[in-house]
Amino acid sequence: MPQGKKIISCDQTYVIGLPKGGSTADSTVQKHWDRYSELLRNASPSHAHRGHFWCREASKEVPAARIARSLGEEGSWRQYYSALRSKDVGFRPVMKLPEGHGFQTGDTLRRFTLTMDGRITYFNAGQKRAPKHYHHGGKLHFVDSYTDNRLLIPWVVVGDYAIAAENLLVDISWDDLCSQGFVSESSV
Repeated sequence: MPQGKKIISCDQTYVIGLPKGGSTADSTVQKHWDRYSELLRNASPSHAHRGHFWCREASKEVPAARIARSLGEEGSWRQYYSALRSKDVGFRPVMKLPEGHGFQTGDTLRRFTLTMDGRITYFNAGQKRAPKHYHHGGKLHFVDSYTDNRLLIPWVVVGDYAIAAENLLVDISWDDLCSQGFVSESSV
C-alpha cells in the first residue's frame, strides 16, 4: 500500500499522498516522470507544467532537503528544505486507485474535493487559475460529498495511480504535508 491518507468512498479504498520523486540519475524513475509529463500535457495543456511540487523522499545529496519535481521543464528536479513555503512549490498529489478501477492510462477522472479548514480550495470554471495559497496551520481533507464537476479535482490515470492535473495548493511546506499524513500512512 502506498504512503498517504487512506480515504474510503463508496466502499472503495483510495490512498492520496506525495509522489515518489527519485533522482534524475535514476533512468527508470526519469522515464516514469517523462510519461507523467506527456500524459498531463495531453490532458491539461495549460496547467500541466505550472510550478514544482513536493515528493516523498529526502535528497540523497542534502539530507535536510526534500525533492520537488516539475513536469517538462528544464531543471525538473530540485532540492528544497522541508520547511520552505513558496509560491513556486506546491501540493500535487498522486492517488492509488482501488483494485479493478477500470480506467486506462491517459484517462482523466474527476474525484474528491480538497478542503482547507472546511472551505473548498479547488474551483475550476474552465479557465486558467492560480493554485490557492495554503494558510499555515490549515487542516486539509479530501471529501467526496460534492457532485459539481467544477469542484472535483481532475486526475490523470497512469496504471493503478492517478496524478492531480495541476498543483492544488502553493505556499505549503513538505513539513506541513508530512504533519497531515500525506507522507506516511494514515487514515482519514
